[in-house]
Amino acid sequence: MQASKSPITLPSAELPYSIGKSATTSEGVAAEEGKMLRSIALAAITSLLCACLPVTSKNPVGSTVGFKADPQLEGVWSSDDRKGEDKTYMVVLDNGDGSMTLILANGGTDWQTFLAKTSRLGGHTFLDAREILSGDKPADDELAGQIVPVLYRVQGGTLSFSLLDDAKTAAAIRSGAAPGAIEPYRGMTGTQEDVRLTADSISLDAFMQTPAGLALFASPAIQMKRVAGP
Repeated sequence: MQASKSPITLPSAELPYSIGKSATTSEGVAAEEGKMLRSIALAAITSLLCACLPVTSKNPVGSTVGFKADPQLEGVWSSDDRKGEDKTYMVVLDNGDGSMTLILANGGTDWQTFLAKTSRLGGHTFLDAREILSGDKPADDELAGQIVPVLYRVQGGTLSFSLLDDAKTAAAIRSGAAPGAIEPYRGMTGTQEDVRLTADSISLDAFMQTPAGLALFASPAIQMKRVAGP
């Protein structure tokens, strides 16, 4: 995070204790950045989408145009209030080196960390999230180290984002429209498919700018509201 910026004040009363008590100082934020990134991606995937692995990619989207931290993403975001469900918080921090840290806290004690890179292709904004920590330990699950492509848009105080739809992406791979691999694995609800794009960087960026590529992202998009700025 850039030294010239003031630390973001987190809603610590609703975040896990270890995050809320330390992330209000610049030293605490730096220590929690990696942890929170995994929280955002994994909690968003498991709590807001489904109980399966997200579609991953061998290469990040946007490498041909370069990565640059998106200032519109910085701050604290939360899911809309949902009756009977815990609110999900996402903290996004600029690491000062072109990358960002995404921090997701869900249910008061469930949190994870991802390292993210953002880019703009064909008028669309993409985020590549890579899980690095699970809680306060290095990630060692099926998602660890994998690149998760995300299509997102910030409009006013609303963040909308979509992950690749596993069924649509698997169909595109089987038809030959997109290079990739599909492998079965034992998931929470039985045998499921681990879907992964394997296109090289140039081909991947070209494909993601086409209507066919954009159509693979899940709809409707997940939405979160900004509750604090950088």
